[in-house]
Amino acid sequence: LNNPVAASGVFNHWLANEPNNYRGWGENSGHMYNSGSAGSYWNDYPAASTIPYIVEYGGSQGDDESSTISFTRDIVISGSPAGSVTGADTVCNGTNSTTLTFSGSGTIQRWEYSTDNFATAAITEASTASTLTVSNLSSSRYYRAVLNTSGCTNLASSSALITVAISTAGSITALSGDVCGGGNAELTLNGNSGDIQKWQVSTSADFTTGVTDISNTTNTLSYALSSNGTYYFRAAVLNSACVGGTPVYAEGYPVTVTTGTPPVGGTINSDSYCGGSNAGTLTLSGATGTSYQWQVSTDGGVVYTNAGNTSTTLSYTGITATTKYRVLVTSGSCGTTTSSVGTVAVNTAYVDNTISLSSSAGTNAQTIFYNQPISNIRYVTTGATGATFSGLPSGVTGTWANDVITISGTPLNYGSSTYTITLTGGCSAPTTTATGTIVVNTRISTAAVLSGTATICSGNSTNLSVTITDGTSPYTVVYSNGTINITVTNYTSGANIPVSPTATTTYSLVSVSNTYGFAGSGNSGTATTTVTPVSLAGTISGAGSTCYGTAKTLTLSGNRGTIKW
Repeated sequence: LNNPVAASGVFNHWLANEPNNYRGWGENSGHMYNSGSAGSYWNDYPAASTIPYIVEYGGSQGDDESSTISFTRDIVISGSPAGSVTGADTVCNGTNSTTLTFSGSGTIQRWEYSTDNFATAAITEASTASTLTVSNLSSSRYYRAVLNTSGCTNLASSSALITVAISTAGSITALSGDVCGGGNAELTLNGNSGDIQKWQVSTSADFTTGVTDISNTTNTLSYALSSNGTYYFRAAVLNSACVGGTPVYAEGYPVTVTTGTPPVGGTINSDSYCGGSNAGTLTLSGATGTSYQWQVSTDGGVVYTNAGNTSTTLSYTGITATTKYRVLVTSGSCGTTTSSVGTVAVNTAYVDNTISLSSSAGTNAQTIFYNQPISNIRYVTTGATGATFSGLPSGVTGTWANDVITISGTPLNYGSSTYTITLTGGCSAPTTTATGTIVVNTRISTAAVLSGTATICSGNSTNLSVTITDGTSPYTVVYSNGTINITVTNYTSGANIPVSPTATTTYSLVSVSNTYGFAGSGNSGTATTTVTPVSLAGTISGAGSTCYGTAKTLTLSGNRGTIKW
């Protein structure tokens, strides 16, 4: 306690007089403590205390960098009413220059910058100009202008961030610093920030002579060495924002080549089971070395730990989850290499309803047309490693990836197609298939024509009809009698539409549609029904007695129609 002595060559960052178990409070837990002006240090602290902080770590080869977005939300930050600063950009560490420009009203009193967006006291730049040139930054900074306006003083503009892109070389590790002629140096770069541009190998520690560029841009390097001697390896790293800039180099890592037989990693077999009732043996084949160390990974190969077995075989039993194995093969002083990876796969058996439709509506509400790209139809699966498809319409395909089935494409034939999805991989069970139906319909692409002109007697009826040259029925027809629109549903092209007008009426076609499209503006045709009143006999007047030979006049009145006496 109180000013501990650091082990030689080991980093420590305790605050002065820490750890100290302050007042005997049982400070037995580690604490990252920000002491203000002194910066962040280590401290001891009671385990029962709650301290809000975040520890971020990583940057090593093999880190699991996957992530899942839970939700997103837009945050809109309004600018300062005193104005804003433009011109901020991303620059490379070292030699750089950025010109900032203030836009707004008022008289600039000074410029200020901060590394924490002015959460703490700002640092003054003694300039009253509307522009400010900033050069050779080595860390990111926020800048703002401070000004006076009518009736107000020391108003701050919105801030602007100049981001400094820093390239960090990282450090190199190796399976072994000794290999034998003909073997491979197995190297890994850890903790770099930026893209690897290349690797280099040299016969001198300062890379002034015998330098060879290696066109490898990954964090791992396997490099064959045939001649005895010491070789130095390093990687060149450059931040992607610094295109054309000068890379930084990791410190050279020495690898010594001696005479001997280099190790050969060999291969390991794999097995697959349904569930955790299993047992078997993994065998290392084709390996050459003097010692073997089995390693096991339960996280998909991200982290391996020693399995405590040093023979060329490994027995297992009761594996409940997919597990990966490899062997570190060492050949005396000639270094170490790794075998291939063997996997004991534990699959999930299929269960009923393993394929379910996934859409916002819960059903397949898509409209599918001939020769028109369809939106993706998606299904989710459980326990499969793949899927096969049959019965899909021409031009439509199905794919499986990461438990999601996607059906997409452009249908090239009409009609109804019943397709079958068969899940593959995993274990057999009652339900491994699912069926679905795609109905490919046509849009109404040409004009529909209304007809049915007729002459009828009052009180009778006649028929109209609509000729539709393409599309898939049933249709919805809307026509007008000059006063209102009338809708006919479930209509088939050419079918009768009965009308019973009470007066001569001209009908016009308004629209024709089906579930899948519209006829557009080309609808045409009118139908006029002329209504003729019915015949009336009327009344004869003037009848009565008269003398023979004397004319008598009869008069027909109230009649309608042609008269025939």
